[in-house]
Amino acid sequence: MRHQSVSRTSVHNGLPVSRGVWRGARVAGHGPKHRHGRARGPAPGVMSSDCFKSLGGLALRSLSIVIPALNEAENLPTVMATIPHRELAEAGWEAEVIVVDNASTDDTAEVARSLGARVVSQPLRGYGNAYQAGFDAARGEVIATGDADCTYPFDALPHLLHIMDARRVEFMTTNRLGVENRSAMKPSHTVANHALSALSRALFRNGLRDSQSGMWVFQRHVWAAIDVRSPGMAFSQEIKNAATRAGFRCLEVPIEYRVRGGQVKLNALPDGVANLRQLFEHKVRDNRFRTTPSRMVPLAEMARANDAAERAAVAAERAVAAVEQLSEKTAAVLEREPSAADAHVTEPSDVPGLSDGSGLRETYDTSTIFKASAAFDPEEPATDRLDDEIDEITESFDLDASIADSTAPRASRSATSSAEKFGETTLASLPGQRNTDEVPLEMA
Repeated sequence: MRHQSVSRTSVHNGLPVSRGVWRGARVAGHGPKHRHGRARGPAPGVMSSDCFKSLGGLALRSLSIVIPALNEAENLPTVMATIPHRELAEAGWEAEVIVVDNASTDDTAEVARSLGARVVSQPLRGYGNAYQAGFDAARGEVIATGDADCTYPFDALPHLLHIMDARRVEFMTTNRLGVENRSAMKPSHTVANHALSALSRALFRNGLRDSQSGMWVFQRHVWAAIDVRSPGMAFSQEIKNAATRAGFRCLEVPIEYRVRGGQVKLNALPDGVANLRQLFEHKVRDNRFRTTPSRMVPLAEMARANDAAERAAVAAERAVAAVEQLSEKTAAVLEREPSAADAHVTEPSDVPGLSDGSGLRETYDTSTIFKASAAFDPEEPATDRLDDEIDEITESFDLDASIADSTAPRASRSATSSAEKFGETTLASLPGQRNTDEVPLEMA
């Protein structure tokens, strides 16, 4: 499969983008291609920033920024200062920063805590080991990554997240190997990166130009579905190849790459050899996996169905809680109101058309008297107070219901389609999956 080459790049908020923003960006894997910069709306169940603003900020989407760190106390203040919390919040994102202390011998953990990050300790050294611990600790529905050496543009995250929503991307990786970034990388490292990326493209046929980039943005269900094992630097190429081979919608975009701060941790020759070995081992494992009968159901399809079902279940739980709250408030309001019949005694002579008490009960039932008595309090009628409290609860209920309406049909269609084609197969039952205790999606 041929892909367009990136050309005529410009800079937007510190991020090199191709002309027309999308032209030249590569779509890998089996997802649909979008041409000529025609951005589609956000995926079902995903709230766009415009929708968020129209709702008055009633809900925030969660983002976990995971940063592995080995003796990076010197660089962390600069790195943390580039994370645009205000811009992310304005775009509808609630961000947490996780710094994975990979057995540092300096004050990395203490500095990270003082800067507001959540610190996760990983005593087993290794780039992949650090990310495994960080992803397991992440709480966000979307995960973003980058190194703690000042090389990656965290200030471009709002733009990358906008691209992710507009293009309906599930796994986004970045390309550092543009000519504009040559001064930030050693010539020997540039040559090695190009060589490893070319071999990776040949083996996995995903069209990625930079297989070694360490900045990715992806949805949580991608990590739950793929099997990534590398403990070291090869983790970077393995997670990309696993995501593209699983059939997720993947996209590679160019970014600015900056000069490293502090001491270089990369061991060029040993890490390069380990990366070569991992590429061939992963290819052999991938070929074996694709010959198993259960592989007939694409991993991406199963992961999307499970994720949609989980979102629908959460929305349904919140809707039930809202209904219960509504019922409790309704009962409380009715209990607080005095009995209308007891508070206001209506004489037969006061009722139009009646001179005695005959027929009073047949003509004016309890609800009629209650409504009439409520009118005696012109400042705050009982029915108005009840309506106000009902409206207050249903405002939040409507938001949950809209999420459920958008996600539940998608989960049902995916599950039903998979069941009809392949039988009752679940994500947890597929071989080689890392999260085997995930609640399986029941195929109906």
